[in-house]
Amino acid sequence: MIAGRDFIKSMYKNFTIKFIIFSFLLSVCANSVFAADISMKSDSSDIKMGDIYTVSVLLDTKSESINTIEGDVLYDDKGMEVVFIDTSASFVNLWVEKPMVSTPGRIHFSGMTPGGVSVPAGNIFDIAFRSNKTGLFILSMPNVALYLNDGLGSKAKYNFDGYTVSVVEGESTRGKFNLFSMDTVNPEVFTIERTRDESIFDGKYFIAFNVIDKDSGVSKIKSCEFFSCHEVDSPVVLSNQTSFYFIKVIAFDMNGNTTSAFLIADIVYVAFFSFIIFIFGLFLFYKSKKL
Repeated sequence: MIAGRDFIKSMYKNFTIKFIIFSFLLSVCANSVFAADISMKSDSSDIKMGDIYTVSVLLDTKSESINTIEGDVLYDDKGMEVVFIDTSASFVNLWVEKPMVSTPGRIHFSGMTPGGVSVPAGNIFDIAFRSNKTGLFILSMPNVALYLNDGLGSKAKYNFDGYTVSVVEGESTRGKFNLFSMDTVNPEVFTIERTRDESIFDGKYFIAFNVIDKDSGVSKIKSCEFFSCHEVDSPVVLSNQTSFYFIKVIAFDMNGNTTSAFLIADIVYVAFFSFIIFIFGLFLFYKSKKL
């Protein structure tokens, strides 16, 4: 009888151990399968001191739908100098904070894709670096936050193994030319939407637009209300909150090519043509007087 009890205890102990091991392995596998992958890829494997090269930051959502991503890219600012950051190929269509150098050695970013996105190798943004010394330089992303498009704001897990850039001795061939001189194409045609929402900007009128340049990238955007112009990012709160408006938005790419969009109130059209008719009427009046 005692031997039977010992046998049952032994079986129970073995089963418990196996169950714990199985649960651990299942958890590891689940994390591996369902965690998104963030990776980096350079446009060159032969980088010399003084070269300009591009590193793309990529996301594989692993079939999950992601609507928000934010975090930092850390780099060695002694050996790597940020020349520019390009978001023209990004799947992110609403930047809360566009990728930019927040402090030396740190690029901060925060963006959203309303409705979510599921991509196997989606471009988050591209960074053009200039190499200032030789050696191995590590890029890291220690505090990224990914949020699922599940209506709950749930955080998604991710994997990032780091990325190493190797810079070797030799004559630079990639830093002696204008990166953007070959771009002769204007930014893509875009439209302006003028609207307002009680939950945004205290219910004031604002404009929104999405500017894309697939060649060298967008360098700046100017918004003009009648004759007053300012450098802006979408969305923009309007200083003129009346129904009498004339809005012009000008998009510049890295080589100075431009594309403009206009938004004109119907009342402005009426006033303009009324003025033209008035001037024409005066002209005919004075001409008839001379006759």
